[in-house]
Amino acid sequence: MVGILPARSASSQVRSQPNRGQSPPYSYVGGNPLNGTDFTGLCGFWCWVGVGAAVVGTAACIIAEPCGLVEGGVALGAGGAAVLGGALTFEGGSVLATGLAAGGLIGGAMHAATNGGSGHSSSSSSSSSGSGGGGSPANSGVAQRPYSDIPGSSGCEEVADQIQSRIGGELWEVKPPPGASNVGPYHGEDTFWGDHTFVVKDGWAYDQWTGPEGVPLQEFKEQFDYWDVLKFFRK
Repeated sequence: MVGILPARSASSQVRSQPNRGQSPPYSYVGGNPLNGTDFTGLCGFWCWVGVGAAVVGTAACIIAEPCGLVEGGVALGAGGAAVLGGALTFEGGSVLATGLAAGGLIGGAMHAATNGGSGHSSSSSSSSSGSGGGGSPANSGVAQRPYSDIPGSSGCEEVADQIQSRIGGELWEVKPPPGASNVGPYHGEDTFWGDHTFVVKDGWAYDQWTGPEGVPLQEFKEQFDYWDVLKFFRK
């Protein structure tokens, strides 16, 4: 005769499990097994707190700034603890520490990858456009004239030649777009200039209005009211 083992009750199954610090048998669902659900049966309160922290922390890190070792480590560390908590019973420090360590490594890798990529693209953009102050400013020795002298002024080529003879660099010119008679206002003053010559060296621009130390080329361009339609080029 084949014997049939009697079915175990839920309470007998709980009692047969190893002692886990006398924790309540249904603590993983807040003591309410009828309304609470957990498909693994192992993810407790702090486990789900870890999941929430990972989601919120990671989203905030991505939106606010690239994840670094600290930000990524904390956010992803909570997620690491939660993931490990899904496979093991969450019993405090050991799993949390392991999760934080894993999260720290992931965060560090993200930080290195993000900073490496952005730094490369930034330097490439700066060098290709030539619009940034990539080097140190030189001293042209030409004193800055007041902006009120701009209207109707002349002699920009002579000043540019003088600056170039002292600091080197390249002669550049700005011209109006087709159909326009002049380059428009510069430093808020009407110029009546059909063109304007200046010097560019190491990403810095120099003329008699920039002062002896010049200004970054992009900043120089933006001093013209219509800089986005003007033509800036090497002579």
